[in-house]
Amino acid sequence: MRQIQAAAIVAAVALVAACGVNSTSVSTDTKAQTREPGATVSDPNDFYYFDGKPVPLDRATSEFVLGVAAETDLSQVLKGSAGSVAGDPIVIRGRRFVVVRVDQPRADAMTKLMEAMRSRDDVWFASPIYYQPASRARVVPTDELIVRTKPAVTSNALSGVLETHGLTRVTLMDGTTDQYLLRIASAKNADVLKVARTLFGTGLFQWAEPDFIQEYRREG
Repeated sequence: MRQIQAAAIVAAVALVAACGVNSTSVSTDTKAQTREPGATVSDPNDFYYFDGKPVPLDRATSEFVLGVAAETDLSQVLKGSAGSVAGDPIVIRGRRFVVVRVDQPRADAMTKLMEAMRSRDDVWFASPIYYQPASRARVVPTDELIVRTKPAVTSNALSGVLETHGLTRVTLMDGTTDQYLLRIASAKNADVLKVARTLFGTGLFQWAEPDFIQEYRREG
């Protein structure tokens, strides 16, 4: 399992790193929680590459994540709709993510509500939530990815591929010289898994993975 040096993780759920999945550093005032896995479907396009091998994920059918403006009261926005806010906001580097649960566990109902939220000016990110097939741990995408460049990749080459694919470099990961946190510049309609696959396909990276928020679930 690859270890990424990062700040301690505290969120609306307890967060941990798992094999093939990175976890982001989060700040929030809420207490750690656990939850049971939700209903999911398998889609052949829901995967990314880890060390050159595909990592498939299952897509939730009744929950998705939004990046929203700090002043937005989603509970009021969603009032009377098929969805409701699930848990407290997750704050990452000063940006607010909110999980929405859809009352009707059907993919079409979730898609319809998620598209309605994308039409709002105060929503800058929207994505389905995924589960690891084996552990059933929930992984929540953000608009950020973590990559490791191959040896001899120059700064100019990295900057060029980021500009081509609409990404910005947020920071160099602590304690590394070749691992970067990247952000999708216009993420409202972005497919984070597809972006990760595209970056890996350029041949410049040893790996390129979504910077997931991952939930810890107690066993037994």
